[in-house]
Amino acid sequence: MSSTPLALTLADLALRPAFGSRRNPGRIFDRIVVETGEAPGDREFVDDFRALLGWPKAEHLTPVGWQAAQGHVRRHLANRARVRRLIPEHPEIEREPIERPVVVVGLPRTATTVTHAVLSVSEAHRSPLLWEPLAPDLELPPRQRRRAISAGRRMVRGTDLFAPRFRDIHAMAAEGPEECTFALPHALTPFSQARIPAYREWHCARDFTADYRYLKQVYQVLQYGRPRRRGILNSPCTWRTWTRCARSSRTPRSCGATATRSPSWRPCAP
Repeated sequence: MSSTPLALTLADLALRPAFGSRRNPGRIFDRIVVETGEAPGDREFVDDFRALLGWPKAEHLTPVGWQAAQGHVRRHLANRARVRRLIPEHPEIEREPIERPVVVVGLPRTATTVTHAVLSVSEAHRSPLLWEPLAPDLELPPRQRRRAISAGRRMVRGTDLFAPRFRDIHAMAAEGPEECTFALPHALTPFSQARIPAYREWHCARDFTADYRYLKQVYQVLQYGRPRRRGILNSPCTWRTWTRCARSSRTPRSCGATATRSPSWRPCAP
């Protein structure tokens, strides 16, 4: 029978005084938007995250869970505002070619993480390190780079501390290759942290085309001013979802490595 880690129990006790704010998620969300900023014409993207902050209605929500929900929304909105600011400042970002990326897809426990890591070893390939999609930006000065990496390490330490079993499922390292889950606006991450029936229904009915257009922009930002190499993505989506979005948007032609008990290659998307 599983038990709650002591560190998580103590953190819940420490955060309980602020737990009352969950009763007014709209006010918390508006405060986050003020903090992160909102790019012109981005109201729909921002409002989509208002649905996600329905975590107060999640089953068995804890103070740590409520803080995690706010942090998740804050990070994505801040990243979006930064990416939308960088593109007008450097219009050539959108001309960065993302050529034939390899997308690793598969069901849970089919070695997608191992497949992704192996493909990322090649010097000809480029898989963003965890700290990069956590805060996508142009090439940073050394001091800012160290700060961004430290933030990634803190996230990993916190995950390992509060959910030690997660390391057996998906070990993370701030300077190791990581999934595009952290860059996609509405990936499956919240479902690994809480049961949110209303958000699940909203998520299942969602058209993800715009999300993948934005994902391409994130990778263009991460490539701009750096050596161009073939991108390696590890996506929690199905191959069908990826190819449908690729055909209906400017998502680049891509190849898929489908991880099963016997990994195989899928043809490039037309």
